[in-house]
Amino acid sequence: ARDVQQIRQLARMLQISVGDEDYVQCQHFLDLFVRQNFSELPEIPVKEHVIFVQHTLEERVLYLQQEFDGNRRSLLQFCSHHCLRGSEDRDEDGAEAIGGGPSAKTSVLKLGEKKRKEHAKRQRDVLAEYQILAALACGSKEGHKDGKAEAEAAFKLLQLEKEASNSGYSDLRDFMRSLPQASAGPGLVRTALAAVDQSNAGSSAIADVLRAINRSATPSLTQLRAARAAQLGRCATLLAKLLSATRSLCFFETTLSVLRGADAGCDAPEC
Repeated sequence: ARDVQQIRQLARMLQISVGDEDYVQCQHFLDLFVRQNFSELPEIPVKEHVIFVQHTLEERVLYLQQEFDGNRRSLLQFCSHHCLRGSEDRDEDGAEAIGGGPSAKTSVLKLGEKKRKEHAKRQRDVLAEYQILAALACGSKEGHKDGKAEAEAAFKLLQLEKEASNSGYSDLRDFMRSLPQASAGPGLVRTALAAVDQSNAGSSAIADVLRAINRSATPSLTQLRAARAAQLGRCATLLAKLLSATRSLCFFETTLSVLRGADAGCDAPEC
């Protein structure tokens, strides 16, 4: 007996729907499409032919974007008429098989919309985490020195902040300048407390410190250091994701602009 999931995957390669755990349909598929033949024919010669394909503007944008984002799996699917996923289970980057999928123009529009939404979400996430970091600063006593974990996390975040500020993306530079500093902490404690995501590692320690600050109590140095180290790490993680999303979006918009300009016979200022 064959594994049902293996049979379903094989059927999907041939664009055939087989129900979950439906052994009758699985057997019917095997009876119709799967067989084993033996032949005494000599070895069949194989010749490779290279056929160059001229992409449309939109197809070129999609291929270049997939290559930039490093998604080789989606790039391979772009070259194939087989779709290993159903309409309910598409790739995270919006890639769909050419056979039966939307047009290249529609895919470009959807991809651009998705990347802009992702970029905006990354900005909101970073802003929320920086508000929490600023609020935690209220628990520090004068002359507070970072512990080892805090110092390492702060150094990593500082490097990412420099990278973001010097990235050449004006919107990202403006966003970095708008992030709250420690001086804004007193007015952000309640907002920060509501924004703590309890599913993240170290969130309990962060929430405990913020509650203490909200009660005008002074958290212990151990609690504060653990909370700050966790929050600095969280800020660094999300800032790195924002930087990656910004690069991807800018590459998409620049590529689209350059190719449209070339198609219209205009010089592209981006070059």
